[in-house]
Amino acid sequence: MKRNNKFLGYLKLSLLFCFLLISCSKNLDTENTQIEEQDTKILGKENVLFIGNSHTYFNQGVPSHLAKFRANDNLEFTPIIQEFARGGYTLQDHLADQGTLDKIKERKWDVVVLQENTFIAEQVLPETIDAMVALSEMVIPKGTKVFLFVTWPYENEGHMLSGIRETYQNASRAVGGTIVPVGVEWQQINQNEEVSVNLYNSDGVHPSLEGTFYATAMFYKAIYGLSPSNNTYNAGLSDEVANYLKTKVD
Repeated sequence: MKRNNKFLGYLKLSLLFCFLLISCSKNLDTENTQIEEQDTKILGKENVLFIGNSHTYFNQGVPSHLAKFRANDNLEFTPIIQEFARGGYTLQDHLADQGTLDKIKERKWDVVVLQENTFIAEQVLPETIDAMVALSEMVIPKGTKVFLFVTWPYENEGHMLSGIRETYQNASRAVGGTIVPVGVEWQQINQNEEVSVNLYNSDGVHPSLEGTFYATAMFYKAIYGLSPSNNTYNAGLSDEVANYLKTKVD
């Protein structure tokens, strides 16, 4: 009788051990699943596509410098920040370019940045708004956020800014996009006497490295909600110039 009781005791202990082992295994699986879901969610916020022209790709491109800003954030993954930009292109040109359409369809983009040809933007044409709407409608149903890259007037042609701003304001209302007003304070920064900085390339149209850096810092804050002043990346510029441009964004 004692032997039977002893056997039953061992059996109960064995069953309890098995139960605890199965429970721990299930909890571990649940925790791993949650971690995987969190990682996927984080990664899902990092697919950024810029669509534009040379204002986007000059000086190695805003996307390239934006990726370097992000690299300094010590992420545990590499964000996908790319561009499809061709010299002189308008957004109407992009609509007619199969390369652009294929790039849009390439993956689920979390952010798409639209940059219109500056000369065309200044004219406030309905075709520009139509193009922005058409491109946005390709991505918004997938949950993509649209940002609008407000470029700067040509050097010594500040009057262009009025038309440029109106175009992007109209586009923002039409597509619900977020305006990134890169060109709005451009001339004031360029004329600052305290820090020697020239945002224009020698052609008076394209950005200098300082101009591209300033635009990048604007997008860094707009897309990620982070202060560029808290990031050490400076694109090879002097600390004085880089920090000055960052503070203009903050």
